[in-house]
Amino acid sequence: CRRLGIGITVLTSIGLAIPSFVAAIILITVFAVNWKLFPVFGGGTGFVDRLDHLTLPAVALALSWLAYTSQLTKAAIQDELGREHVETATGRGIKRRHIVRRHLLRNAMIPVTTVAGLTVAGYCTQAAFLLATGIEQELAALAETPPEQELAREAARLADHELDQAFASAVREAAAFRPPPNGPLAQM
Repeated sequence: CRRLGIGITVLTSIGLAIPSFVAAIILITVFAVNWKLFPVFGGGTGFVDRLDHLTLPAVALALSWLAYTSQLTKAAIQDELGREHVETATGRGIKRRHIVRRHLLRNAMIPVTTVAGLTVAGYCTQAAFLLATGIEQELAALAETPPEQELAREAARLADHELDQAFASAVREAAAFRPPPNGPLAQM
């Protein structure tokens, strides 16, 4: 049981350390390219095909949150195991299953539920903000070439918020370093 706890801690620490884009590349390489279980790109047609196309991105984005939630749950349960009311219930001879269900899990799930609620609220706020600000028009206006404009429109249409943010940051950074049209670098 102790080895299992150590293994879970190691796996969740690795899950927290790996960025989503690296996890996505690993998942695509293993499951889409090598094993051919999922499509590599595209949006899919029809409900089932779209789910097939969304599986790997969803898993890649959920890995770090799942790892964090797992560590939080483990810590909350360990904290609850040392509480007086759990030790008292154990000392009174109450069945372990009853103690876990009635006392331990109820109290241990409070921080987990709080974090889950805040995370979902953050995702909803981010999506609402991107939709309300008209990100598609903003990105298309920032882009100067037709391929960039098409990428911006497609990312907004697919609600790919990470691509929207990355594209907007890249275009803004490029615009910030662009030399003035009549400056000394323009004559080179």
